[in-house]
Amino acid sequence: MPQYTYFLDDEQQKKLVITRKFTWKELQVYFNDELIGKVDHKAELTEGRTFTLPDQSILSLKLKSGFADQLEVLRNGQPLAGSATDIDQIVRNAWQLMLFLGALNLVLGLLNYFWDIDYLQALGTGLGSFILGPVYIGLSIAIRRFSVPALYAAISILVLDIILSAYMAYAGITEANMGSGVLVKSFFIYTLFKAIAPLKEHNRQQAA
Repeated sequence: MPQYTYFLDDEQQKKLVITRKFTWKELQVYFNDELIGKVDHKAELTEGRTFTLPDQSILSLKLKSGFADQLEVLRNGQPLAGSATDIDQIVRNAWQLMLFLGALNLVLGLLNYFWDIDYLQALGTGLGSFILGPVYIGLSIAIRRFSVPALYAAISILVLDIILSAYMAYAGITEANMGSGVLVKSFFIYTLFKAIAPLKEHNRQQAA
């Protein structure tokens, strides 16, 4: 059963826990282990529900549909730190993804270079992966610093990667499973794309 835990104060004395079933049914909200309220059906959660917490703050929950459903958790109109719509969390997901891809490409490139592994060659890894690794890591660092151009660059590279992979599969250069590769990379692009608006909003607030 999925569970989300948030702390409403720096001292971590106010703990909010949200539990639900995998189908977004029977969602329950706990404040310091006390049941505050529940939402039985996904349709109710899609419409949005509000609860008054013991500290008199207003908790708003709403299920946001899209490529992947995500739960918007607001307290007095502001996203809770670490929640799905929290700007810092969204940007963190983006730069951590690029860091992971950078490290993965770097490792695969090195393995293929030193050990000449046939399976990795069939997947299309090699010198390109070794070069892309540091590029992705550099973009990760820039995105962590709220760079919009770096985010656009990361998305563009992944799109070009899909196009290049499609060409290599069509030309018989690689034996990689094109369908699964496109699906995974599309999810990566979606994760990065979600960060565009929040990142711009953060920069706008900082400039104000």
